[in-house]
Amino acid sequence: MSFTLFSYTKLQALNLAENLRKLMYSDTAREDLRKQEIIIVEVMPTNIRSIQSKDNDKFMVGFDMRLRLRDPYGDDIPEMDSIEFNET
Repeated sequence: MSFTLFSYTKLQALNLAENLRKLMYSDTAREDLRKQEIIIVEVMPTNIRSIQSKDNDKFMVGFDMRLRLRDPYGDDIPEMDSIEFNET
C-alpha cells in the first residue's frame, strides 16, 4: 500500500508523512487492523516523491507498507495432528 502526502512546504510534507508512518506503529492502529485480519508486515522509510520543476508549487512525500491479508473466501485446510513415517 502506498501513501503520498501533499503540502505547499517540503518540511510540512515530511512531517505529515512521518507522523502518519509513526501512527502505523501504534498499538491502536495495529489492533484495529488485526480485527480486520490485516497484519502490517513492513513500513518502509519516508521518501520525497515530488518531481523537481520550477513550476511545481507542491511537495509530495510518502512511504509504502507491505500488508498481509487473510482471504475470507479461501479453502479451509484441516490441520495435521501427527505425521507417521514408514521406513522400508
